[in-house]
Amino acid sequence: MPTRAGFLLVVCVAFLCACGSDSGTPLGPTTFDVSGDWYWDEVLADSNLGVFCFDSGGVRVTQDGPRFRAVGLQAGYCSGPGGFQEFADSFQVSSGTIEGTAVQFRVDPCPYSGALYGSAPDSAAGTISCTLAEQGVTAHFKGRWRLLRDRPDLFAPNVSGNVTGSSTPNITLLDDTLHISVNGTDERELRFIGYRLTGAAAGADSLAVTGTMASHTFVVPITDAMVGSSTLAVFARDRSNVQTVDLGGITVIAVHGPRTQAVALASAVRDLVYDAKRARLYVSLWGMDQVAVLDPVTATLGTPITLPGVAGGLDLTLGGDSLLVALENRGSFAVVNLVTGAPDTIHVDFDLTMLHNPGELRVAADNRVLVTGTNRNVSGGGGQLVSYDLGTGAQQRRLDVGSIQSYTLLARAGDRSRVLLLEAGACCPMNGRVYQAAAGAFGPSTGTVSYALFSMTASLTGDRFLVDDQLFTGDLSPAGSVSDPGHAGVDPTVLSADGSRAYLATGFTSWPGFVIRRTADNALLEQDYVGGWGTRERLALLPDGHTLIGYVASGGVPSTPPSTLYLVDLR
Repeated sequence: MPTRAGFLLVVCVAFLCACGSDSGTPLGPTTFDVSGDWYWDEVLADSNLGVFCFDSGGVRVTQDGPRFRAVGLQAGYCSGPGGFQEFADSFQVSSGTIEGTAVQFRVDPCPYSGALYGSAPDSAAGTISCTLAEQGVTAHFKGRWRLLRDRPDLFAPNVSGNVTGSSTPNITLLDDTLHISVNGTDERELRFIGYRLTGAAAGADSLAVTGTMASHTFVVPITDAMVGSSTLAVFARDRSNVQTVDLGGITVIAVHGPRTQAVALASAVRDLVYDAKRARLYVSLWGMDQVAVLDPVTATLGTPITLPGVAGGLDLTLGGDSLLVALENRGSFAVVNLVTGAPDTIHVDFDLTMLHNPGELRVAADNRVLVTGTNRNVSGGGGQLVSYDLGTGAQQRRLDVGSIQSYTLLARAGDRSRVLLLEAGACCPMNGRVYQAAAGAFGPSTGTVSYALFSMTASLTGDRFLVDDQLFTGDLSPAGSVSDPGHAGVDPTVLSADGSRAYLATGFTSWPGFVIRRTADNALLEQDYVGGWGTRERLALLPDGHTLIGYVASGGVPSTPPSTLYLVDLR
């Protein structure tokens, strides 16, 4: 076996010596132009000796008709029983011939033969076979060589990426828009960068690029067809190679993403009412003498209404020109002229032995204000209800409601034909009575639900009431229920104006947001996600049904820290 120096010497004689001469054989003319710069590589081996060599580099060819010569640089390595050695040096070819597409040249003592390809041509390739003797060792080398006008792209590009745009870190929602950023680099030149989704959201996109560096952000809207689990990968491609990086899994659930505007409030919400004439939302705040004035389209607050007492329940007069607000520490309710902004007060004729101030307030279609004497922190008897005729100024202690609980709630129909009084301070069940404006009287006490918190709403005509998740007719006969696995008893509900849909908040046991269920059969119509939605929210709908309102209710605490009101576009 030759030593390392021995077989490297053989290699040097074979590849790096530039001896040899033109034989002078007459050659015909050629139309091939091989002059200029070429990429060069070759592989040689003697399988018996276990010697393998590879080298590559660049050559510059000078052509004179059918003859050519070349000079260049090469670098490579050899390995064998004697070891491994890298090498690099200049070399030259002093003779070469072209006849037809055949090409021959010689780097002593080895002959090279092959063929030219392409009309330009753009490549040449062939074989090598020669015998060398050195230091008593004879090597029979065989191999192949090639010349390329354009050097091959030997190294794959580098690629990285990231994805943003999910409403929540763990899931992706309908209406989300993913932003997939892809960054690629290559030592020679990039051709494409892109992404690929496999699985439920199968799809791909790419961008043709040039240069050694490129970046692009692909915008991918999430649609119903993408619900399920998928895998996201980004890639970069050069002329010869593609490199892919897996960015992990993406799970799309059939829940609509946020279409929400958030409004910061100074306190939790006590009550609210929508003024269709002025397109405003009036919001009474817990423990404060103010009513916030909110534009629900722009989600901006206007100048608040200042009251002569702590704001409680509120409602508008039939003509919508005055706002009525129960004053929880004054034994009266305020009448705010919405044209001038001036407030006035009307004393409520409660039985003073009960020690309860006005709490809830609703205006019925017969122009009577129903005001409850409420203490939300007390469970037990002693509740009162007074009706006040806005036309005549006559007050009446409503003894027809009997002995009611001190903690009561009111909910009226959109057309004001019915008002539901619920005794929320006792169960089970909680008793309710319906005031019918046409008769000016309350119906009988009827058992409803065991738990309602603040969830009590009516349809436009009062033919349906939704108390928590239970449906009732206009006279409180049971009319079915709605439910959802993500909805718990502490999560509120609200009924659509036509009574066909119920909105159930979720979040206590699942992701924060709400679902829409059809009241006729509890069919799921839609799921929506609302980031930041808490478990003590109340729900309301604007009359047109296009905006859902979610807000924090204090639950009896006179004053709470700042809260957030959410306006969700349902269109």
